[in-house]
Amino acid sequence: GEWWNHSHGEPFLLRSYAGKPEKLITLVTEALAGKEVIVPCMVDGNKDDLHHRRARIQRLRASLKLNDYNAKRDFVGWGDEDFRRLQGFAGFTHISGLPAVGPEAQAISALDINGDGKMDVCLVGASRIAVLQNDGESLNEISLPGASGARAAVWADYNGDGRPDLLLATLSGPKLFTNFKEGFRDDSHPLPRLPAYNLTAAAWIDQDGDGRPDLLLGNGFHGLRLFRNAGKVERQQPLVLGPWHYCGPFENAGNRGFATAYPPEMAVDLKQTHKGKRGEPCPWKEGKFIDGQVNDLANLFKPEHRNEAAVYLYRQIEVAADMDCPVSLGSDDTLTVWLNGKKLLEQNTTRAAAADQARLTLKLKKGKNDFLMKICQGGGDWAFYFRVTRELPPPVQWAFEDVSDAVGLGDRGIGSDCKGDTLTVADVDGDGKMDFLYGAGKGMLVRNTGKKFEVAAGSGIDYRPGKVGPVFADLDGDGHPDLLVPQADGLKLFRNDGKGKFTDGTAKS
Repeated sequence: GEWWNHSHGEPFLLRSYAGKPEKLITLVTEALAGKEVIVPCMVDGNKDDLHHRRARIQRLRASLKLNDYNAKRDFVGWGDEDFRRLQGFAGFTHISGLPAVGPEAQAISALDINGDGKMDVCLVGASRIAVLQNDGESLNEISLPGASGARAAVWADYNGDGRPDLLLATLSGPKLFTNFKEGFRDDSHPLPRLPAYNLTAAAWIDQDGDGRPDLLLGNGFHGLRLFRNAGKVERQQPLVLGPWHYCGPFENAGNRGFATAYPPEMAVDLKQTHKGKRGEPCPWKEGKFIDGQVNDLANLFKPEHRNEAAVYLYRQIEVAADMDCPVSLGSDDTLTVWLNGKKLLEQNTTRAAAADQARLTLKLKKGKNDFLMKICQGGGDWAFYFRVTRELPPPVQWAFEDVSDAVGLGDRGIGSDCKGDTLTVADVDGDGKMDFLYGAGKGMLVRNTGKKFEVAAGSGIDYRPGKVGPVFADLDGDGHPDLLVPQADGLKLFRNDGKGKFTDGTAKS
């Protein structure tokens, strides 16, 4: 049978237990004593993953009463990061393993994400993000919908609800995860869109001193960017599909209508009436069409106008922010598509309408967008299909504005001619305004005047950036943030005079 090639069955026991051998004795003893225990094991299903020990680790309840394998019923959480007590280790009481985030591990942060008084952990890697919630006995991995890897992960309570939210600097752009009691939600859609992304660093900074954290990004393609936190806005739906309107029929004898530009192609005015097939007046009319199903067009017109005819279909699509909107289209027969006056697609064909005959991604701009289709008919059935294929984000309730150019950043501003991999924030000169250090060149200190950012020339900071994490801290207790920078040959310490001027104090420290 299928077991003929099994020379060893041990790896497949990992679905029942995948923890430390020394801990198994304690678990079995407690279970035999009638207690319910929590055991780490691998997810069953893919036998090859089990064999190579790469299946995901989960924790399941086990006891003498639970005498059958039911992972859905007994699931407790992901990961096997249990805290183990240390004996005779001065200064430390417990130890726990952490999950791997890949060879390009970037950073680690510790904070209380759920307000229970216990410090939780976030691990950042180029191919994986792991957020681990501390329940006192173990670390449980929390799901981040749609998140993979990042070059930076920074936390701040951007919406003032008392819970820290997470911003990831990913290859595809910034991703903002709002922290709710029940978990994290991807709320990236209110963030301004840029033509392209090569994010290398991120930080939260209150640039304008309004008490709301703004978002500072290092984008290798478009320089340093500041997205100002504009606060709560009136609840807006991220995408509103307006009602359909149609105009026709127009002449399509010999399929000439496919290449003929009738008036609706020049401009759409729903109050206008055009001259159509055989002189028939063609006003715009509202169509009772249903998205996601094939909609009949023939019955809209007189029998003598149902063959060799063309019709235009129009709707307005309104979005709260720039958005990529994938759609599925179908037509009987030909199909031509415009968005905001730009032709996106031409299909000169004869077919029955069905889903996915054409798939487009509509590049929608904030506000109202004009979507227009032309369907040319030969004979027989006449129909079209339309459906938005993406899951719509939740309504916009918070706003961010790109003010990069206005504050001296952007494509031609500070840092536009270099690329750094860290952004570290502190009030270095004691004026109550948050400044930042950009990990580019030899370390670029940038001061915040309240209106704009300015490079702090002659700051005294000089180090080698590149996969090092500078830290501001008052190391000598004088009330001024000093700078500590890891380097390949050791740590460098720069002492702050309180006015944003630093001296290398490494040798004296």
